[in-house]
Amino acid sequence: AARLGCARFLFCGSQAEYGIADGVMGEEILCHPVSEYGKDKLEVCRRAGEEAKALGIDYIHARIFSVYGPGDHPWSLVSTCLNTFLKGGRMELGACTQQWNFLYVTEAAALLTKLLLGKAPAGVYNVAGDDTRPLRDYIEELHRLCGSQGTYHFGDRPPNAEGMVSLMPDLSRLKEVTGFTQQIPFAEGIRRLVQEKEGE
Repeated sequence: AARLGCARFLFCGSQAEYGIADGVMGEEILCHPVSEYGKDKLEVCRRAGEEAKALGIDYIHARIFSVYGPGDHPWSLVSTCLNTFLKGGRMELGACTQQWNFLYVTEAAALLTKLLLGKAPAGVYNVAGDDTRPLRDYIEELHRLCGSQGTYHFGDRPPNAEGMVSLMPDLSRLKEVTGFTQQIPFAEGIRRLVQEKEGE
């Protein structure tokens, strides 16, 4: 990038860099990633930030939380629930009592563009939605938006080996530099996905 004359460089990090945080996840807190994925993303943040500074490039590290929408992995929670419920199937879930946060993919893309092409200072930015609540609330809403087809049950699946992670992003820094306010609520995003699947 430096050889090409780039002045700014953005890398997509992950909320997994925080690990199991107790409370709100602000960019300045000490990270304790538990997954290898999170550890590697955090290492990129550290090493790329140092390298970019030495090269005179503004390095922006976007810690992305849960993004959903068209093109999502078929094994993601939202995709799996949609496919199962619309076919009248049953979802066996964990307790889903942890706090969670979803952001529609087009809003995530717009935020990344603003961070890179705008005047955002170099540094780390959380990229997430405004709506943080218990994960089971999201599942219940998703089920209703699928016409209450199919069934679900909480508590059937054990927690991941890494432990139960709650996502509670602090968006103060993001809002300050981009003026971000979520425009696509979760219900609207799911309606779009349901319409897309019904049209297939």
